[in-house]
Amino acid sequence: MNERQQWLEQRRTGIGGSDVSAILGLNKFKTALDLYRDKRGETDLDDGQSEPAYWGTVLEDVVADEYARREGRTVQRVNTMMRHPSHDFAIANIDRAVVRDGKRARWNGVKLLGTDRILECKTANGFAAQQWGEPGSDYVPQPYLVQCQWYMAITDTARTDLAVLIGGQDFRVYRIPRDDELIDILLTEAAAFWQRVQDGIPPDPQSEAEARQRWAEHQQGREIEADEELARIASELGYVKNEIKNLGQREKDLRDRLIPRLEDAEIVTHNGERLLTYRANKPSRKTDWQAVANDAGADQSLIEKHTTDKPGARVLRLA
Repeated sequence: MNERQQWLEQRRTGIGGSDVSAILGLNKFKTALDLYRDKRGETDLDDGQSEPAYWGTVLEDVVADEYARREGRTVQRVNTMMRHPSHDFAIANIDRAVVRDGKRARWNGVKLLGTDRILECKTANGFAAQQWGEPGSDYVPQPYLVQCQWYMAITDTARTDLAVLIGGQDFRVYRIPRDDELIDILLTEAAAFWQRVQDGIPPDPQSEAEARQRWAEHQQGREIEADEELARIASELGYVKNEIKNLGQREKDLRDRLIPRLEDAEIVTHNGERLLTYRANKPSRKTDWQAVANDAGADQSLIEKHTTDKPGARVLRLA
């Protein structure tokens, strides 16, 4: 097991700062059910970093050094996984501590000493710039906000500076003060989630994909009574499906008017600019292995031996 895998294994012993957004439904990359399975050890320990995550790690030193230069402060790594003294499930691996003059940051098991704030270093896609407020404010994307509050809860610090490099050329620093009311909410939600992990009770599915994983088949004859919210959602879905159907018919009508006029042309231009193309895809090949086996004289029992039945998917039909 390499160093990164050891770190990932250690993270499974609690809830980290980047986990909190998944518990609250704020993480677009990971759901509460994904997190539950990870903490239960039901997923691979390390499926590799995404490209954005990889470059975020690579550029962390660059962002931290630029923060130190612009702010005139000294920053320090704290290579320790810290735990909340009263909530053992709450863990933190901060990016940097911003140390006081002449001090060294040190975790004493209760609080982070030698610092008055922590530093989080981020990189962001240039297209996401609108998600960030004015530099110097605390207007940052919600997953980062709760992450910073989580770290302040564990380290017993009063402020987090969040430095971000947006689009590779827009450097900003945000000031996030401690919010004890929000911290209490985060600890309460995380405690409830961690208890589910310990008891083996998965969180409720939050998407069709997760629901299909949990209830792949229907229970014969089971009927439920819809509450007002469920009835409203079903009605709205019916409306949307009808709109899609109408748009599909509109698309067909337009294609029926368009395609005959293209004749056998591959490219259509308008005022010297390419408007559309109409060409065949590359040929594809598909082998009928059932027919191959039959032609080869394979016994039918042998064919049956290597044939498996796939359960039918549940189909949603509105009345």
